[in-house]
Amino acid sequence: MVSLITSAALMAQEKTRDDYLRLAKSQKIIGISFIGAGAGIVWLGASLGNKTDEHPSFDPGDVGGQAAMVVLGAGIAAIGIKMLVESGKNKKRVVSLSFKNETKSQIKNSSLVYQPMPAVSLKFNL
Repeated sequence: MVSLITSAALMAQEKTRDDYLRLAKSQKIIGISFIGAGAGIVWLGASLGNKTDEHPSFDPGDVGGQAAMVVLGAGIAAIGIKMLVESGKNKKRVVSLSFKNETKSQIKNSSLVYQPMPAVSLKFNL
């Protein structure tokens, strides 16, 4: 029991900026793939009902398979959207905001004076 707790504590390490960026990139790729696959399945399920003229043996009353494909595709696309949202959240964790004093050059009494001025810097690590 004690070894299980200590191993779990060792595995739960703090993520670095690179880890968050890598995670955000992979989540974005997976999200876009899921949205594309979901849209394709929805399109395929919706287009199956339009083939009654080409396939006279198709029973228009049997729409259970079509509805299942549309619902499945919509679910897969929803998972993709969720992955894109999580990707954006992980990317926002990388952005850092810092306060520091910048020097500003200013002319006073015919001479150049460097005066400290508080500044806010926003850093994007892409």
